[in-house]
Amino acid sequence: HYFIQSNLRQMALLKVLLILSVTLCAISIKTIEDLEAENKVSKIVRLPYDEETEILTIKTEGDRLGQVQTLKLEDCISEEMYSNAKLKEYDDESDVLCGFYAFQANKKEGNGVGSYSSAEESAMRLQYFSESVKLVQEVNSQFDKGEITWTAEINFFSDMSPEEKYPYSHGIRMPGDLVGLDEETDRPRVMGMGMGMGSPSIFGDQKEKEDKVSKIVRLPEADEREILTIKTEGDMLGQVRTLKLEDCVDEEMYGNEKLKEYKDESDVLCGFYAFQANKKAESGVGAYSSAEESAMRLKYFSENVKSVQETNALFDKGEITWTAGINFFADMSPEEKYPYSHGLRFPEDDDWDEELWGPRLGASAGGAVPEPKERESEEVRMGRIMRLPKALEDEMVTSGEGAFSLKDCLDEEMYSNDNLKEFRTHRDMLCGFYAFQANKQEGNGIEKYESALESAKRLTIFARSVAEVLRINARYEKGEISWTAGINKFADMTEEELYHRAGHKDDEDYMILGGGGRGMKLGGGRMVVPPEGDEETVEEKVKKIVRLSEAEESEVMNADNDDDEEASHFKTIVIEDCVDKSVYSYKNLPSIDSGEEFLCAFYAFQANKKTGVGAYSDSEEAGERLGYFTQCVKNVQERNAQYEQGEITYTSAVNFFCDMSDDEKYPYSHGIRRGKVALMEPPVQSEEDKVARIVRLSEAEESEIMNADNDDDEEASHFKTIVIEDCVDESKSVYENENLKNINTSDEYLCAFYAFQANKMLGVGVKGYQDSEEAAERFSLFTKCVESVQETNREFEEGKITHTAAVNFFCDMTAKEKYPYSHGIRSDIAEEMSVFGVSPADLKSHKEKMSKVVRLGMEDEQALLSSDKSDEDLGMVNLESCVDSEIYDYDNIEDIVLNRDYVCAYYAFQANKVMGTGLGQYKGAKESKKRYHLFSDCVDRVKEMNRKYENGETTYSGEVNFFCDMTEDERKVYSHGINNVVGKDKKNRLMVMVNVYPEEVFEDHPIGNGGF
Repeated sequence: HYFIQSNLRQMALLKVLLILSVTLCAISIKTIEDLEAENKVSKIVRLPYDEETEILTIKTEGDRLGQVQTLKLEDCISEEMYSNAKLKEYDDESDVLCGFYAFQANKKEGNGVGSYSSAEESAMRLQYFSESVKLVQEVNSQFDKGEITWTAEINFFSDMSPEEKYPYSHGIRMPGDLVGLDEETDRPRVMGMGMGMGSPSIFGDQKEKEDKVSKIVRLPEADEREILTIKTEGDMLGQVRTLKLEDCVDEEMYGNEKLKEYKDESDVLCGFYAFQANKKAESGVGAYSSAEESAMRLKYFSENVKSVQETNALFDKGEITWTAGINFFADMSPEEKYPYSHGLRFPEDDDWDEELWGPRLGASAGGAVPEPKERESEEVRMGRIMRLPKALEDEMVTSGEGAFSLKDCLDEEMYSNDNLKEFRTHRDMLCGFYAFQANKQEGNGIEKYESALESAKRLTIFARSVAEVLRINARYEKGEISWTAGINKFADMTEEELYHRAGHKDDEDYMILGGGGRGMKLGGGRMVVPPEGDEETVEEKVKKIVRLSEAEESEVMNADNDDDEEASHFKTIVIEDCVDKSVYSYKNLPSIDSGEEFLCAFYAFQANKKTGVGAYSDSEEAGERLGYFTQCVKNVQERNAQYEQGEITYTSAVNFFCDMSDDEKYPYSHGIRRGKVALMEPPVQSEEDKVARIVRLSEAEESEIMNADNDDDEEASHFKTIVIEDCVDESKSVYENENLKNINTSDEYLCAFYAFQANKMLGVGVKGYQDSEEAAERFSLFTKCVESVQETNREFEEGKITHTAAVNFFCDMTAKEKYPYSHGIRSDIAEEMSVFGVSPADLKSHKEKMSKVVRLGMEDEQALLSSDKSDEDLGMVNLESCVDSEIYDYDNIEDIVLNRDYVCAYYAFQANKVMGTGLGQYKGAKESKKRYHLFSDCVDRVKEMNRKYENGETTYSGEVNFFCDMTEDERKVYSHGINNVVGKDKKNRLMVMVNVYPEEVFEDHPIGNGGF
């Protein structure tokens, strides 16, 4: 009995303990939930009681009219309260208020505006939040109706003022506001927002207002009294208004809305004092040094107020598409503003680069307002001028009338916008250029030139700048644009110098990597047109396509459908319609807009792949690649839209980089210097691994190359053999630019070639060679590449050119192998481009070239040939001997002497025409005769030009190009959208530019109005 009772007591105790433990567990869980809720509630700063009551008061007719709703904060802490689904259910202000409190409750530290400082600030933030709610509702309503293809949602910008949002916009920074990036979130940090520093200053206390007042430097008493004196007729005429500085410290006093209310000078003065009160320490002109300076600054400020008012009035009338506002330039003189213009943009003051823009001006630089500089003497200004070579200067001077004096070319006005319009001759341009040099300031731009030859080079650049300024200003005067340009310190800089000074580095010629910005230089920076191959059938192309999963494909195809679209109307793709590369051609690319169109283009892209990323492994990878492709297409569309609007002078196209990630694109720029770019580090390989990758030449070939430079009496025992391990040592950098200069003998070239093989990146360029025979062929290609790179870098160091080259993965490729890497890239440079001097026509057979030639009529050809008065009858021109483009290149053009030579060169010119460049094939012998005379005249002009260049009379040479068979009218078409049509021979000599100077500017241009 005792045993049973004891066990019953134990069981009862266990039961109690079990119940207690479950209860405690439940209590514990509930406590965690409560703590989370309490934490969220604690973050909420409620509105002032009166304002919250007003919002919660029921205003709709009915029994409850006038009653105040009860709001429990615990019900307003879930993120769902301001989700897109919940926004659709909002009926009145009370719903918005609950969403606003939930928004506060879920704020993340460091994101956006921090916790509010007061109930008053909370009330103001609710206004911004309410506006954001309305905007999101409107956007999502449009999306639901199918009017747009994107949605919006509440995010951490939703309680910000427009000014607070401003610094977050990509590429735009508000001077003085941005203080760097948050280390944890990588987001911009703004004073007073999400930095543990409280809220923005506009919510500060009386002390803050006093601080602002203390920054104001008032005008002299007499000047201020004059401004405040009432000058309008009436009872108050002659009385002086009272101005309280405390009323003139708010930024709103010079906001665009307030500017519309300005009635007289007193309003401008109050705005000016508010402008001073809100100055940032490091932005623009600092605190004024005196009342007199303040009066002077008021004049500049007043002019800016008028300008902003006029601009915004035009915007309000719909005459222009942009507005203006008072900013930190508003109290600057024109001279002080000048250094900020970098081309046509304003650098941020806190990024000031004294080397690039010169020293700061004004008191912000630590001193008072700069005193006007005394005019420099003629001797000082003349001493800055580096004159052109005498022959060239004499030639330019003779284009004008009267005596030429350097003293007449010292005034800055010589290159002012008004005077640029008056440029008519070379003398005018020369005089403007000398004046430009004479007024150069130390530390601003290119300083004094080193030689007369450099001066001639800089004149060419200066002339281009003049032409560009004239073109822009002509568009302004026609009302096509709303801004002007002018000659500044950058006017004699090359593109490379401008780019490098802005903190970048890039090569002169580049290709677009997947539409994603500046890319890589291809060998010599030149590209070729695709070799024509057998076209694949539709069926073969379809087999290459890896489609998305059925669900993903359906989602993409119908992403733009209306929500009420019936299932039977859902779109499906016809894959056979998406295999032609014309789907993503330059012509059709702008029309790609919807999800289904991007998908069709993506499938066509796969169907026409030749290189780059191989076939995708599955539908999942295809989905990922579609994302890269879509972004690439959008980038290309944007760039081509800029070209069509005349904002840039090159186009882009979809190419084989378009489905690559950034890491996959990287290796294609291997060996090219591109500036500060986060590059993917190649994997580390052992010396043994590298040696194993090398395919050596045969023993006999290797021995012959190693000892090719030996003396003839060298004994066999002294013959050199290669130590392969010495050619893969990374520390020696065998073919890096510095060591490249020292590669001179055949054994050094071979060692560099083996190092090149050893350091090849997997999957990039030509794969491992099959045998020693192929290695020998590749060695020959590599040697030519190294010689080309060496020559380019020598000319760079001698100052003849402005770019360098490097050994890269193209160095062992044939011309045909290089071709696909330029696939899809077009250039506005009207000369056909090539890789290492190989033109597109060189890839075609003699038979194909000959088929393009339209010969002269038999009688016409015979008449030309008979006039050579040759002792023997050579018969008609043998077409097979007249298809090589070298016949009329720079080195051989002087050999064109007899009519037979001219006819042969003319046929070779036709044979090497590139489809889509210049004139097409001639219609018959009659047209061919007409074109022949144009061509022969062009050859004569080029020969004459090159003779002058060789004699040192000029600093430019010419070459035969695709303009040579055109009439003057036909050539004019090519000046549209093309500013610098430049050709270069194999030695990178500067060639003649087409239409660099507008017709009306240079009537006596050396090559005439027609150009080449």
